[in-house]
Amino acid sequence: MYEYDTVNQTVRMLDIAECDGIHLYATVLPNDMIYYGKNGQLWKYDWNTNKKTKVGNQSFSIITVTNDEKYASGDYSGSNARGAIGRLNLETGEFEEMFKDFRKDNPRSVGVNHSQINPGYPELQFFCNEGDTMMPDRMWLGNWDSGEMYNMFIQAPLADGTTGEPVGHEIWGANGEYMYFVKFTNGAPLGQTGLVRTDRFGNNREYINGDYSYWHCSPSGDDNWIAGDTSGGHIVVVDANSYQSHLLCVIRMINWNHPYQPHPCISRDAGSVNWQMVDDDNTLGIGWMDISDITSKATEEERLKINDLVEAITYSGTNCYAYKGSHLGAECIIVPKKTKLCLDINDDYIMTENGSVDIEMTYYDFGMLPIVVSNTGAAKTLSDLANFNNNIQRINKTAANSWKTVTIHLDNANLANAGEHKSDLYMYSMFSQLIIKDIKIKESDKDIK
Repeated sequence: MYEYDTVNQTVRMLDIAECDGIHLYATVLPNDMIYYGKNGQLWKYDWNTNKKTKVGNQSFSIITVTNDEKYASGDYSGSNARGAIGRLNLETGEFEEMFKDFRKDNPRSVGVNHSQINPGYPELQFFCNEGDTMMPDRMWLGNWDSGEMYNMFIQAPLADGTTGEPVGHEIWGANGEYMYFVKFTNGAPLGQTGLVRTDRFGNNREYINGDYSYWHCSPSGDDNWIAGDTSGGHIVVVDANSYQSHLLCVIRMINWNHPYQPHPCISRDAGSVNWQMVDDDNTLGIGWMDISDITSKATEEERLKINDLVEAITYSGTNCYAYKGSHLGAECIIVPKKTKLCLDINDDYIMTENGSVDIEMTYYDFGMLPIVVSNTGAAKTLSDLANFNNNIQRINKTAANSWKTVTIHLDNANLANAGEHKSDLYMYSMFSQLIIKDIKIKESDKDIK
């Protein structure tokens, strides 16, 4: 286990840690504590003082530790040949085991793997129904307190039993609020692909960027930036608020297996990215780049309160932008031309029993080109899970040059999969600005067909 000093270009060995010939069993916390396996035990290395301490008699093949350093967790052989997940209380020494025997009859599944305890919420444990990326129920969430387990990212299936939404390389955000992963382009992909995140329970899918056929991802400590790579050697950083990607470089690939995969890692302050690569002599080493000139300009999220039930989410300099102004003496929300209004609706109104919502909107009617409203339709079949902004409505304008009120009916909507900039739906006026005086939300009393 080594330290690489990027300033002085020096390497220092810290300790001899366990590995499987490819993967080092270690993790680094925000306070610069390194937890690692050594001789079948769990050790801690204080990077500030260089002190080494044995903290537990149980080690793991994948080690994750909560930010408060109370729990360590990971994969281990356990009491079942198909793998198990353990959680060690670092204060009391208590050890617990979690296991779910997944689909023994499925030849693709190799059991539980890739487990990660949530760094901010120690009762939550992510793990995978491991196998190839075409597993139709790969991502699972377990709760140590309640014993509940469920598939946290339900994937649209294909007729052959695989999925049209292959995913992998999952990782918790630094504070545990988000789960990040890649939705791959291999197979017969359905819906949006690329970098995706959900909240910590698997709700509210957010499709952040699909500019490249991403392979791995790594979020910054503030959740504002994501580093990604491709099998073609592209190293990319993405603004998680504006969704804009920045290509950093393209490295030479000579092998697509471990340990030659780039696996980029962004620093917690988003100031740098490092990755694995080979030099001109095919010697494996570390690539590193200072990206502070890019990440110092993070797009800031602003929320404009329309009323107690509706907020507009806006990012200056992006196509998701609006501002408060006035028109004919009335306070209003103004959406400039070529941008859209992204709305976040109170969950009590979007998680309705029948999924049907009415939006009563008062807008200024000028010009003849329509207002476009987009949201994601409900999943009436499992295949519909991959739908994304598939419902389009148009509100025809009449050049009345006056305020007009219209009711927009969302029939059986799945607003948790709208995905754009943490919003539930968006709207814009074609080739002109959109001026809105008020938006009211209520559960629809219309019959669902």
